[in-house]
Amino acid sequence: MTDTASRLGEPSVSASSRAERTLAVWFVAVRGFFLVQAAVGVSVRSVLLSPLPVPLLCLVGVGLVSVVVGARLIRDGAAAAGRGLIVLDAVSTLLPMTVIILGTPVADRVTPWSNGLFTVSMSTAFLAGLCLRTLPGALLAGGALATCYLCAILSGPASPPWELLQAGAAVNACSYPEYAGVGWALAWFVRRLAGRADSARARIRELERDRTRATVHDLLPYLRPEHLVRADETTRTALIRQRAAKYRQLQAFVDDTGLVTDLDAGLAEVIELHGRLRIQSTLGIPPATRCDHDVQERLLRAVDTVLANVEQYAPEATVTVHTRVGPDAVEVTVQDDGPGFDPTATRFGYGLTRILGDQLQEVGGHATVRSGRGRGAEVTVRVPRLLP
Repeated sequence: MTDTASRLGEPSVSASSRAERTLAVWFVAVRGFFLVQAAVGVSVRSVLLSPLPVPLLCLVGVGLVSVVVGARLIRDGAAAAGRGLIVLDAVSTLLPMTVIILGTPVADRVTPWSNGLFTVSMSTAFLAGLCLRTLPGALLAGGALATCYLCAILSGPASPPWELLQAGAAVNACSYPEYAGVGWALAWFVRRLAGRADSARARIRELERDRTRATVHDLLPYLRPEHLVRADETTRTALIRQRAAKYRQLQAFVDDTGLVTDLDAGLAEVIELHGRLRIQSTLGIPPATRCDHDVQERLLRAVDTVLANVEQYAPEATVTVHTRVGPDAVEVTVQDDGPGFDPTATRFGYGLTRILGDQLQEVGGHATVRSGRGRGAEVTVRVPRLLP
């Protein structure tokens, strides 16, 4: 219980933030792998032939800088890494690599022992790909790293095996843009998925708010105390019955026990909520006719909203409710002989704009309003039986 409470109190972390930290962890893992690989190579070379104190010291220095860079990335995320952090990491790998290469004879520069930091510096290109948002920028950074590598390894007098060194250096230099491109593609894919996840979460929160607002909107007419004060005994009894039915409906919403699965029974329950109206219903829905849960919920709420509007603006009207069920859709028409209104000159409230508008459209349905002054009103709600 305590763990649940503490989790509920924590701020929600977006998928994008988690993705940026995941990218940072991937860089740290790649850098760590290359550092261990280089350390093993230099250590074996030192044991078998002669000690290499300078390469070992360079590796230690690169390792310390890598810890600082990795900690900063994990704390702030890959997207927060500025160019300064990339430059710092590049200098920390290229400078020691250049020192080692310049202190190595040309004939030995193609051996893995003397060029152990080359693989470590490739992870800098990977970092540039993760942090830079554009592919040209990532490839440009990889190209700059490749140029620095070529300038270092091809420096000094030309001596055998010069051709072999040139070929090996050219092949190695191609790895920098490749690692930068791979890092960029990986980061682009992860960020794209995280962005979609955040959009989906935001959409879910919006739908939950809409559903709650719609439920409160349905409840408001039953909370007006003047109805009970001004009503006679018969009307008061009907209002109490309505409120009891609405209470059961709200309790089902809170308990998430769902709707009545039978559409005919669900419509009959909605009509019962408006017992003060003179309603003539010809439902004619075959027994056990069902829709998707969300579709049926929007349909019943729309019909409830229409009847509530009639009850508010034309309480003396006679109302007719009839349905038509097809293989793919359900249509409910509510018609009254009240005073009517001009749809083009009327500003619709939340019920007609959201419940009969946006919320029906979200499940592939729609509502049609026909009315005129002195001609009553007719509202037809049409929804698919299955979600599109």
